[in-house]
Amino acid sequence: MKKLSLMELIIIGGLIWLVMLPLKAQELSMMSREQAASILQRILQVGNYPGDFGWKTTTDLPNQIEVDFYDSELQSFLIEQGKNPVFTMKRLSPTWYEVVSPFEDAYLFPVNHYHLQGIRYEIPDVLVNAWSGRVSIDLPDILYGKTNTERGLGSLPPLTREQQRERALEIMRALYGEGTYVVAKEVYPSDIDPNLQDEEYGGCFVVYKVDPSTSARLLTRGVLGINARTGALEEGEFINRPVNISTKPTISESEARQIALNFIQQRLSVTFQGWLHGYLGDEKIGNTLFVGHVDEGLFVEEDGLLEQHLVWMFPFKMTLSTGELSAGVISVNAHTGEIMLDFSAHLEVTLGQWRQKEKSVPSRHQVPFMNVNGRLTWCWTPLQLIDGRLYIAAKYVDNLGIHWDSQRIQGKRGAFELDFRECLTHRGETYLPLKVVCQVAGIRLWWDNKRKVPILRAGWLEPKRLLAQRR
Repeated sequence: MKKLSLMELIIIGGLIWLVMLPLKAQELSMMSREQAASILQRILQVGNYPGDFGWKTTTDLPNQIEVDFYDSELQSFLIEQGKNPVFTMKRLSPTWYEVVSPFEDAYLFPVNHYHLQGIRYEIPDVLVNAWSGRVSIDLPDILYGKTNTERGLGSLPPLTREQQRERALEIMRALYGEGTYVVAKEVYPSDIDPNLQDEEYGGCFVVYKVDPSTSARLLTRGVLGINARTGALEEGEFINRPVNISTKPTISESEARQIALNFIQQRLSVTFQGWLHGYLGDEKIGNTLFVGHVDEGLFVEEDGLLEQHLVWMFPFKMTLSTGELSAGVISVNAHTGEIMLDFSAHLEVTLGQWRQKEKSVPSRHQVPFMNVNGRLTWCWTPLQLIDGRLYIAAKYVDNLGIHWDSQRIQGKRGAFELDFRECLTHRGETYLPLKVVCQVAGIRLWWDNKRKVPILRAGWLEPKRLLAQRR
């Protein structure tokens, strides 16, 4: 069985989980391979990564076209033509907390890690998300568990924990500019196993850039694996997204905790056992061990449609109806006080409600997800289903290829005035008819009555292929 790297161990955390002026949201567009390569190249250069990478341009690709991991038709065609069927694109969630999203297309780059003089190891899966620029870099499998001495680095002086931590911060500042950064978590080999020596491997660090006024953790983040001898970045995860919402909460932390507690006690069949302060997912609670990031505090986060939300996130302990001790994470929107539908226990309740209503559609209900191009997509501001008509929050339509200026709606299929009486206002939020949005955007729309979920098919959201090559 493959050993877990420090990178994998440090991101054991939650699967359920500037005060600045809002910026105008812009329509999402898929970046080119060249743009993605420039993001990766900058990280490797600043991190003094011991290696290089290829496929920086489309002309570098084996067939000068992108081949998606899931495009078996194109791969079969290439084999028939006697060409290389190697895939050059894969999937990587665009968000830090890896919510399900239609924007998961990612460019794959073959990266070489130079172990010692002339010895080269290729990393098969270094990915850059084509929509958000999120980067994931792994250590080569052959180096997992190898000490620095075994790698020929034992003669170099070891870095102290403080020096490794400062090196991680130095890399983040060089990449993303000056500002307030916090090391939310750091793990060293001897923390995991007292028999391991720190200098033989290196530390891992979770670093956030924060708003100094509100302490909100922004969308500039990194998980950095630093070699304890060379100080080089050898594995990592990075995201850097401009924040376009206010980071000043209107719901205080104490108010948010009370909202969360009321929800847990009134809506879940569990017994609340207390908040988990400082819990980052690295300790098993009952039979619960979270995989992914988990944290406590105020965060800017993005959902499946890459819409931003300011949220309070709270890990907690609970006893299940079976009497078993467990843990969960619940998140509250810091602007509206709503429970976030993907990050928290509300998801289980919501799905349960839908399962009970398979044969009927309620006259009014919240729909927290939709199927976009075959991918289930979570919307933390749920769609509103009222008397058989679906409404979507207006803030989402930019990411569906629509421009809306409170009067005129415009998309790939034209533009027209939308009577405000056709819209919906709920909790101060404006909602537009989803059918109208899809018609103007050129998106096919239908309803899955079994799963009670809208299905959208948007051709422009699919990765661009040079289909002419198939002739």
